[in-house]
Amino acid sequence: MGAVGFTSASFAEGTNDTNSTNSEANSTQPSSCNAKSGFLGFPTWYKYLDVQQDENGCHIITKSPTTDSVDSGVIIKIMLAVVDILLYVSGIAAVVFVVYGGFLFVVSQGEPGKLASARKTILNAVIGLIIVLLATPLVRFLANFLSTKV
Repeated sequence: MGAVGFTSASFAEGTNDTNSTNSEANSTQPSSCNAKSGFLGFPTWYKYLDVQQDENGCHIITKSPTTDSVDSGVIIKIMLAVVDILLYVSGIAAVVFVVYGGFLFVVSQGEPGKLASARKTILNAVIGLIIVLLATPLVRFLANFLSTKV
């Protein structure tokens, strides 16, 4: 079978341990096989990949169901998930820079140079946040489209 083996307990942790007992796998399988977000809500690298559940745990499907070769869309889906993670991080960074620009604005004490710098920081952060907010649905649409077509 064309799958990467993960037990349900190790799937959420990202390890490749296939020596767990069936009772451990059955107790945690439903929640961990469908886990699409990880630490602090970050998307996982396997978010758009197909996951199959059986008595041995969770398996990421890497081979095409019609042929015995590696599915060409797997690499693209992983890359889109990584871009999704980077967009998530970029959104957090943009919000941090808006707060930082607000701090600069408050401590500028009315000096025109510092006020202009603070406004520029806030403006650039808001532009970055808008780009992230527009790019995220596009990446998710492409990944979901490729998941159904490939």
